[in-house]
Amino acid sequence: MSERCDGCLTARRSKLNGGRPLQRIVAVKLQQDWAPQQIAGWLKEKYPENPELWVSQSTLNSANVGVGTCTITSPKPAREFK
Repeated sequence: MSERCDGCLTARRSKLNGGRPLQRIVAVKLQQDWAPQQIAGWLKEKYPENPELWVSQSTLNSANVGVGTCTITSPKPAREFK
């Protein structure tokens, strides 16, 4: 018999939602037509001592990014199937 975990299907909070400086940096790079892979690599190279400013390529790919408005929102939370 297995017990259901109440928080198992909740989406993890994205780094892009937690830090305004990171949001601004990513928005500027996207406006400059940088690819998510380029941004992820540049962040690690530019801020090697600050992993809180690192973000993965997949996080950038899965985020809903409004380039024209410089807004970044997280993907929709996972649906819970009953």
